[in-house]
Amino acid sequence: MDVASAYGEEWAGVYDDWLAWHDEAEPEPLVELLAALARGGPVLELGVGTGRFALPMVRRGIAVRGIEASPAMVQRLRAKPDGDRVRVFLGDMAEVAVLGRFPLIFCVTNTLFCLPDAASQARCFRNTALHLTDDGLFVVEGVVMARGWTTHVEDTDAPGGVHIHTDTRHDEAAQVITTETVLTRDGEVHRLAARYRYAWPEELDAFAGAAGLRLRERRGDWGAGPFTAQTRRHVSIYERA
Repeated sequence: MDVASAYGEEWAGVYDDWLAWHDEAEPEPLVELLAALARGGPVLELGVGTGRFALPMVRRGIAVRGIEASPAMVQRLRAKPDGDRVRVFLGDMAEVAVLGRFPLIFCVTNTLFCLPDAASQARCFRNTALHLTDDGLFVVEGVVMARGWTTHVEDTDAPGGVHIHTDTRHDEAAQVITTETVLTRDGEVHRLAARYRYAWPEELDAFAGAAGLRLRERRGDWGAGPFTAQTRRHVSIYERA
Protein backbone atom coordinates (compact mmCIF):
# COMPACT_ATOMS: atom_id res chain seq x y z
CA MET A 1 0.00 0.00 0.00
CA ASP A 2 1.45 3.41 -0.99
CA VAL A 3 1.73 6.40 1.33
CA ALA A 4 -1.38 8.19 0.06
CA SER A 5 -3.68 5.19 0.27
CA ALA A 6 -2.27 4.19 3.68
CA TYR A 7 -3.05 7.68 4.97
CA GLY A 8 -6.60 7.45 3.69
CA GLU A 9 -7.29 4.01 5.11
CA GLU A 10 -6.06 5.08 8.53
CA TRP A 11 -7.73 8.48 8.70
CA ALA A 12 -11.03 7.89 6.87
CA GLY A 13 -13.01 7.12 10.02
CA VAL A 14 -12.13 10.40 11.76
CA TYR A 15 -11.29 12.71 8.85
CA ASP A 16 -14.54 14.71 8.70
CA ASP A 17 -14.63 15.06 12.49
CA TRP A 18 -11.01 16.20 12.41
CA LEU A 19 -11.90 19.02 10.02
CA ALA A 20 -14.79 20.12 12.24
CA TRP A 21 -12.61 20.09 15.37
CA HIS A 22 -10.13 22.35 13.60
CA ASP A 23 -12.81 24.71 12.24
CA GLU A 24 -12.11 23.62 8.66
CA ALA A 25 -15.46 22.03 7.85
CA GLU A 26 -16.78 24.89 5.68
CA PRO A 27 -14.30 25.65 2.87
CA GLU A 28 -16.47 28.32 1.24
CA PRO A 29 -13.78 30.76 0.00
CA LEU A 30 -11.83 28.06 -1.82
CA VAL A 31 -14.96 26.47 -3.25
CA GLU A 32 -16.09 29.85 -4.55
CA LEU A 33 -12.74 30.36 -6.26
CA LEU A 34 -12.77 26.87 -7.79
CA ALA A 35 -16.35 27.25 -9.00
CA ALA A 36 -15.45 30.52 -10.72
CA LEU A 37 -12.39 28.97 -12.38
CA ALA A 38 -14.36 25.90 -13.48
CA ARG A 39 -16.29 27.88 -16.13
CA GLY A 40 -19.11 25.38 -15.92
CA GLY A 41 -16.92 22.25 -15.68
CA PRO A 42 -16.51 19.39 -15.69
CA VAL A 43 -13.69 19.42 -13.16
CA LEU A 44 -11.26 16.86 -11.75
CA GLU A 45 -10.10 16.80 -8.13
CA LEU A 46 -6.87 15.02 -7.24
CA GLY A 47 -7.30 13.35 -3.85
CA VAL A 48 -11.07 13.76 -3.66
CA GLY A 49 -11.21 12.11 -0.21
CA THR A 50 -14.60 12.27 1.51
CA GLY A 51 -15.86 15.03 -0.79
CA ARG A 52 -15.07 18.13 1.21
CA PHE A 53 -14.70 20.20 -1.99
CA ALA A 54 -16.32 17.95 -4.58
CA LEU A 55 -19.77 17.88 -2.98
CA PRO A 56 -20.21 21.68 -2.62
CA MET A 57 -19.25 22.01 -6.29
CA VAL A 58 -21.69 19.28 -7.36
CA ARG A 59 -24.42 21.19 -5.52
CA ARG A 60 -23.53 24.23 -7.60
CA GLY A 61 -24.34 22.22 -10.73
CA ILE A 62 -20.73 21.43 -11.68
CA ALA A 63 -19.90 17.88 -12.77
CA VAL A 64 -17.00 16.59 -10.65
CA ARG A 65 -14.65 13.68 -11.23
CA GLY A 66 -12.12 12.61 -8.62
CA ILE A 67 -9.00 10.54 -8.18
CA GLU A 68 -8.55 8.87 -4.79
CA ALA A 69 -6.04 6.29 -3.55
CA SER A 70 -8.07 5.14 -0.55
CA PRO A 71 -11.17 2.91 -0.90
CA ALA A 72 -12.12 3.82 2.68
CA MET A 73 -12.25 7.51 1.81
CA VAL A 74 -14.39 6.75 -1.25
CA GLN A 75 -16.76 4.70 0.90
CA ARG A 76 -17.24 7.72 3.19
CA LEU A 77 -17.90 9.91 0.16
CA ARG A 78 -20.48 7.49 -1.23
CA ALA A 79 -22.39 7.46 2.07
CA LYS A 80 -23.03 11.22 1.92
CA PRO A 81 -25.92 12.99 0.18
CA ASP A 82 -24.98 13.48 -3.50
CA GLY A 83 -21.88 11.30 -3.03
CA ASP A 84 -23.02 9.07 -5.88
CA ARG A 85 -22.83 12.05 -8.23
CA VAL A 86 -19.01 12.19 -8.03
CA ARG A 87 -17.35 9.71 -10.38
CA VAL A 88 -14.15 8.45 -8.74
CA PHE A 89 -11.12 6.86 -10.38
CA LEU A 90 -9.32 4.75 -7.79
CA GLY A 91 -5.53 4.93 -7.87
CA ASP A 92 -2.40 7.05 -7.62
CA MET A 93 -3.02 10.62 -8.78
CA ALA A 94 0.49 10.74 -10.26
CA GLU A 95 -0.23 7.80 -12.55
CA VAL A 96 -3.90 6.95 -13.05
CA ALA A 97 -5.44 7.50 -16.46
CA VAL A 98 -8.70 9.46 -16.44
CA LEU A 99 -11.31 9.65 -19.17
CA GLY A 100 -11.71 13.08 -20.70
CA ARG A 101 -10.09 16.50 -20.47
CA PHE A 102 -11.01 19.23 -18.03
CA PRO A 103 -11.03 23.04 -17.92
CA LEU A 104 -10.10 22.80 -14.23
CA ILE A 105 -8.07 20.26 -12.26
CA PHE A 106 -7.32 20.98 -8.62
CA CYS A 107 -5.26 19.52 -5.80
CA VAL A 108 -5.68 21.46 -2.56
CA THR A 109 -5.01 21.45 1.21
CA ASN A 110 -1.54 19.90 0.94
CA THR A 111 -2.87 16.81 -0.86
CA LEU A 112 -0.06 16.96 -3.44
CA PHE A 113 2.39 16.58 -0.55
CA CYS A 114 0.97 13.16 0.30
CA LEU A 115 2.96 11.93 -2.69
CA PRO A 116 6.21 10.64 -1.18
CA ASP A 117 8.92 12.45 -3.15
CA ALA A 118 9.75 15.11 -5.73
CA ALA A 119 9.73 12.60 -8.59
CA SER A 120 6.15 11.49 -7.93
CA GLN A 121 5.01 15.10 -7.48
CA ALA A 122 6.59 15.99 -10.83
CA ARG A 123 4.83 13.00 -12.43
CA CYS A 124 1.56 14.29 -11.01
CA PHE A 125 2.05 17.58 -12.85
CA ARG A 126 2.78 15.71 -16.09
CA ASN A 127 -0.27 13.48 -15.65
CA THR A 128 -2.40 16.54 -14.96
CA ALA A 129 -1.19 18.32 -18.08
CA LEU A 130 -2.34 15.37 -20.19
CA HIS A 131 -5.90 15.86 -18.95
CA LEU A 132 -6.25 19.64 -19.23
CA THR A 133 -8.14 21.29 -22.06
CA ASP A 134 -6.11 23.71 -24.16
CA ASP A 135 -7.29 26.60 -21.96
CA GLY A 136 -7.42 24.49 -18.79
CA LEU A 137 -6.16 25.51 -15.36
CA PHE A 138 -4.44 23.49 -12.64
CA VAL A 139 -4.86 24.80 -9.07
CA VAL A 140 -2.51 23.67 -6.30
CA GLU A 141 -2.93 24.84 -2.72
CA GLY A 142 -0.46 24.11 0.04
CA VAL A 143 1.54 25.26 3.00
CA VAL A 144 4.68 27.39 2.83
CA MET A 145 6.85 25.98 5.57
CA ALA A 146 8.52 28.19 8.14
CA ARG A 147 12.23 27.47 8.41
CA GLY A 148 14.28 26.60 11.43
CA TRP A 149 12.01 24.45 13.57
CA THR A 150 12.28 20.72 14.18
CA THR A 151 9.54 19.62 16.60
CA HIS A 152 6.16 20.82 17.79
CA VAL A 153 3.85 19.23 20.38
CA GLU A 154 0.21 20.27 20.71
CA ASP A 155 -2.63 19.19 22.99
CA THR A 156 -6.18 20.12 22.01
CA ASP A 157 -9.55 19.51 23.64
CA ALA A 158 -12.32 19.23 21.07
CA PRO A 159 -16.12 19.15 21.54
CA GLY A 160 -17.63 15.92 22.83
CA GLY A 161 -14.88 15.11 25.30
CA VAL A 162 -12.30 14.50 22.57
CA HIS A 163 -8.63 15.00 23.35
CA ILE A 164 -6.01 15.29 20.60
CA HIS A 165 -2.27 15.03 21.20
CA THR A 166 -0.08 15.67 18.16
CA ASP A 167 3.69 15.34 17.89
CA THR A 168 5.01 16.97 14.70
CA ARG A 169 8.57 16.64 13.42
CA HIS A 170 10.19 18.61 10.61
CA ASP A 171 13.15 17.34 8.60
CA GLU A 172 14.03 20.52 6.75
CA ALA A 173 16.81 18.95 4.69
CA ALA A 174 14.46 16.28 3.33
CA GLN A 175 11.44 18.63 3.22
CA VAL A 176 9.42 16.09 5.21
CA ILE A 177 6.84 16.62 7.94
CA THR A 178 5.74 13.64 10.03
CA THR A 179 2.97 13.67 12.61
CA GLU A 180 1.98 11.16 15.27
CA THR A 181 -1.48 11.84 16.65
CA VAL A 182 -3.17 10.18 19.62
CA LEU A 183 -6.91 10.82 19.58
CA THR A 184 -9.01 9.83 22.59
CA ARG A 185 -12.78 9.68 22.06
CA ASP A 186 -15.50 7.81 23.98
CA GLY A 187 -12.87 5.89 25.90
CA GLU A 188 -11.23 4.68 22.68
CA VAL A 189 -7.69 5.60 21.68
CA HIS A 190 -6.85 6.08 18.00
CA ARG A 191 -3.24 6.36 16.86
CA LEU A 192 -2.87 8.16 13.55
CA ALA A 193 0.24 8.87 11.53
CA ALA A 194 0.86 11.14 8.56
CA ARG A 195 3.83 12.02 6.37
CA TYR A 196 4.10 14.94 3.95
CA ARG A 197 6.90 15.71 1.54
CA TYR A 198 6.30 19.43 0.97
CA ALA A 199 7.56 21.40 -2.00
CA TRP A 200 8.47 25.07 -2.09
CA PRO A 201 6.38 27.23 -4.49
CA GLU A 202 9.41 27.67 -6.75
CA GLU A 203 9.79 23.90 -6.91
CA LEU A 204 6.16 23.54 -7.97
CA ASP A 205 6.80 26.10 -10.71
CA ALA A 206 9.68 23.93 -11.95
CA PHE A 207 7.44 20.83 -11.99
CA ALA A 208 4.90 22.85 -13.97
CA GLY A 209 7.48 24.05 -16.49
CA ALA A 210 8.68 20.51 -17.13
CA ALA A 211 5.05 19.49 -17.76
CA GLY A 212 4.44 22.30 -20.27
CA LEU A 213 2.62 24.57 -17.81
CA ARG A 214 3.38 28.00 -16.38
CA LEU A 215 2.27 29.99 -13.36
CA ARG A 216 -0.62 32.31 -14.15
CA GLU A 217 -1.31 33.60 -10.64
CA ARG A 218 -0.35 32.94 -7.03
CA ARG A 219 -2.49 34.06 -4.11
CA GLY A 220 -1.68 34.14 -0.43
CA ASP A 221 -4.98 32.68 0.73
CA TRP A 222 -8.32 31.30 -0.45
CA GLY A 223 -9.59 34.78 -1.16
CA ALA A 224 -7.73 37.52 -2.99
CA GLY A 225 -4.94 38.01 -0.46
CA PRO A 226 -1.51 38.68 -2.00
CA PHE A 227 1.35 36.19 -1.80
CA THR A 228 4.23 37.72 0.19
CA ALA A 229 7.39 36.61 1.97
CA GLN A 230 5.35 36.27 5.15
CA THR A 231 2.59 34.15 3.61
CA ARG A 232 2.29 30.69 5.14
CA ARG A 233 -0.04 29.26 2.49
CA HIS A 234 -0.42 29.68 -1.24
CA VAL A 235 -2.98 29.06 -3.97
CA SER A 236 -1.13 28.63 -7.27
CA ILE A 237 -2.94 28.65 -10.61
CA TYR A 238 -1.18 27.14 -13.63
CA GLU A 239 -2.03 27.29 -17.33
CA ARG A 240 -0.52 25.86 -20.49
CA ALA A 241 2.75 27.50 -21.44
